[in-house]
Amino acid sequence: SMANIDTTWDRLLSTRSSRTPLLISAQYGYENHWKDVTQVFQPLFTQGTAVTVSNDALGGDPYPGHVKTLKIRYWQLSGQHPAEAAVQEGRELRFDFSSEVHEAYYGAASQVYDITALVQSAFDMFGSFEATNARLREYHEMFNAGTLLPPGVVDPCPYVVKIFCIVCAGRRVYMGKEGEVVLSSMIQ
Repeated sequence: SMANIDTTWDRLLSTRSSRTPLLISAQYGYENHWKDVTQVFQPLFTQGTAVTVSNDALGGDPYPGHVKTLKIRYWQLSGQHPAEAAVQEGRELRFDFSSEVHEAYYGAASQVYDITALVQSAFDMFGSFEATNARLREYHEMFNAGTLLPPGVVDPCPYVVKIFCIVCAGRRVYMGKEGEVVLSSMIQ
């Protein structure tokens, strides 16, 4: 029943350590063909070690001849809602769940975008965040995190160097400019 599910979530959320996100599900496949790999993926996710999305890592090739994607849902440290990530075969994930991102912004002058969810997801999955227009668009596709830019807009402020600001737990602030790569360990 729904009441049971709610109680289970409450228990899971209240017992999880503040430094351990909770994996909800993991699926591996393409288009409408998905294999549940939650059991296989759970230890990789929990250990927080680097892993390459591959048939070997995820218990075999469920759909030979197709490029597959790993889709995961999990609770972030600071998240009120489950986060999602879709990472293509061949990409390396470096789980780093130690940075709690409170706020993050990207832009210049009056064109500033809130990228908090993107930065948190990038830190979680890759242990880093790359401040480029192209990478932001890629993060958007991967993390299903709303729309950063209106359709067709490639750059919030063309011909201007964008800056970004990330505020983490303990009010630690990191500021940088377009093109930089920030490791989550830099703002521990």
